[in-house]
Amino acid sequence: AKSDSPAIVFFHGGGMMIGHPNMYEAYTVGLETQAVVVSVGYRLAPEKPFPAGLNDCYDGLRWTIDNSERIGIDPKRIAVAGSSAGGLMAAAVTLRARKNNLTPKLEA
Repeated sequence: AKSDSPAIVFFHGGGMMIGHPNMYEAYTVGLETQAVVVSVGYRLAPEKPFPAGLNDCYDGLRWTIDNSERIGIDPKRIAVAGSSAGGLMAAAVTLRARKNNLTPKLEA
């Protein structure tokens, strides 16, 4: 990937109790957008209660920003997304990133 490629940090669905980062949605999003997709695996309930999964998702965003040059993406062109419960994770990660002044700033 080029260093100016956009990226999507993607969180899978499954009610936060099932699912896997290799689910088809992440691949479809990548094909449709031509963005680099970082599909984050997160710990699932009930074995790992809240906020374990949310912490993993946030760490996935931080990892993507911290490793943007290595994976060939523009750190200012990172979006977060998810399907079903992953959409909830994306919203919560975005709010946490704003609260923590995570840089670079994620833009709408």
